[in-house]
Amino acid sequence: MKNKIDQIKLEDDIDYSKIYLGGFSQGGIMTNYVLLNSRHRLGGYMAFSGYIFDHRLSANTVINDLTADQKSLIDSRKDYHILATHSFNDNSVPYYPSLTAYYTYFKEYTDFKLYSFGNLDHIFPTQPIHPAVRLWLKTSMGK
Repeated sequence: MKNKIDQIKLEDDIDYSKIYLGGFSQGGIMTNYVLLNSRHRLGGYMAFSGYIFDHRLSANTVINDLTADQKSLIDSRKDYHILATHSFNDNSVPYYPSLTAYYTYFKEYTDFKLYSFGNLDHIFPTQPIHPAVRLWLKTSMGK
């Protein structure tokens, strides 16, 4: 992922702050991983039905013993724009472990938003996510 972000910046002459990374399910997990481990300061991060991934533990495990580098990264970037969405009834990526992880890591961020919604399973519905994403993007981009 690091090389792809650098490639986008170099080929298209785009500032890192104009690049937004996001994904659904595994893509949301990878988005969170890049957020917690990358040297890049991107414009924003969107994780849809993902969770905080730690390769040292099983899925959906919330830990508070981040590496020194991760702690330093998180402490230095409280202004990051982070959006997470999740269904209450997601049977693939359970809601409550994900919720706990997000609030453990990002509760002190100035622009962290978690949108929880309805009785849907592990899918990416256009409603109610699209309006929330549009509003979040306008706010985080300053428009």
